[in-house]
Amino acid sequence: MSVEWLLRTMSARRRIAVWVFTAVLVLTMALVLVLPKQWTARSVLAVDEKASDPLTGSPVAAYLIPGYLQTQSEIAASQRTALKVIDTLGLDKRPQAIADFSRDTEGRGSLRDWLAEQLLKKLDVQPGRESSLLTISYTAADPAAAAELANGFASAYMAVLTDMQTSAAQQQNLVFQQQLLPLQESLERAQLRLAAFQRQSGILTDLDQHLDLDERRLNELSTQLATAQVETFDAHARAGGSQLAPDVQNNPLIQQQKALLAQSEVKLRSLSESLGPNHPQYRQAQAERDANRQQLARMTQQSVASLQQATQNAAARQNGLQGAIAHEKSRVLAQKEQATKLNVLQKEAEGAQRAYSQVLQRFSDTSLASHVSQTNLYLLKSATVPIRPSWPRPLPSLAAALLVGGLLAIGCALLVEMRDRRVRGAADLAKLPGLSVLSVIDYTPPPIDGRRASLASWLKSITSARA
Repeated sequence: MSVEWLLRTMSARRRIAVWVFTAVLVLTMALVLVLPKQWTARSVLAVDEKASDPLTGSPVAAYLIPGYLQTQSEIAASQRTALKVIDTLGLDKRPQAIADFSRDTEGRGSLRDWLAEQLLKKLDVQPGRESSLLTISYTAADPAAAAELANGFASAYMAVLTDMQTSAAQQQNLVFQQQLLPLQESLERAQLRLAAFQRQSGILTDLDQHLDLDERRLNELSTQLATAQVETFDAHARAGGSQLAPDVQNNPLIQQQKALLAQSEVKLRSLSESLGPNHPQYRQAQAERDANRQQLARMTQQSVASLQQATQNAAARQNGLQGAIAHEKSRVLAQKEQATKLNVLQKEAEGAQRAYSQVLQRFSDTSLASHVSQTNLYLLKSATVPIRPSWPRPLPSLAAALLVGGLLAIGCALLVEMRDRRVRGAADLAKLPGLSVLSVIDYTPPPIDGRRASLASWLKSITSARA
């Protein structure tokens, strides 16, 4: 298919093309004039995706939730929102709505549900692609009704969102309220058990401080016991052998007495060489020796008794310290056991207090939230009565008719040409088998007007160029 052939074909089938093109234009304009006009009004809402909680002030990162704006648009176009519009505007009480419902459903079903379905058919909610805006559009046959319903859906959507938040807070508040009484009773029981244990054990102050003091005292007693054991062992060692003990032998008084005894014995031996046993001097020396010997024996016995007494004292002190340590250990163990019980009861009471405080705080928060009407929606633009109809639109419809009519005209002309093929030039003859083109006779039709003459001249120039 060449351009020359297409132009020749369109020139030959121009009547069909003109008829089809004209028919499309006429039909389009007739539809534009005959079809009822539709009016579209728009309200614009801003969704604050980074709003803060009205109670705690903490940020609510709604923008992190996938499809958040899409979810909001579906809520705005939900049946609940439509029913809210019906109740707010009183649409179910209008005679025309009642008549239309009776005609369409013959009185079957719910008027409000039927009205909600009809309203949602003409509603369009579009979330912004790169913004946090929601555009609520409503199309109606009456421009005033379109504006009224667009604003009604915007207000109803904000009211429904507020109701959802407050109703959720009310349900949570009821749950926390039901939990408060058991938690309060549990807290009271824990506090009573703690008070009873403190009253029974007599512990009113910090028991850890007393445990530290008792453990320090026990450590001191253990140190004293170690010292006493060393002293007892040393006393036993010193008292070993009684009279032969080093402390006894090294006693200065005993050594002095031994020296006196030795002198008296030397004196007695000296007198025995020159005097007889009955001589008064010999007897006196003998009595002096015996007296020194007896004195040495007494002094030795006293020293041994002193060592034995020291050993007994050290053993008694050791036994006393061991008893004190055993008593202190049992006392510390008993206090630790009481401290463990007290710690368990205190933690139980603290846990019950913490759980009760948390639920009480959540109960207060949800109680306030159930009365807060603030949302993260802001009305940026209220719908106004539209000046021009949204459909049908004459200029876009005419442009579409020109495009579609032109394509249909060309298509119909080509279809007729294919069903009734004609020779439009030498190229068509060259395609036939067994035929050859001998010559080409130019044909110039008589000029009807300037445009046709120009077209013929252009076709002739194309033909000459191809030849």
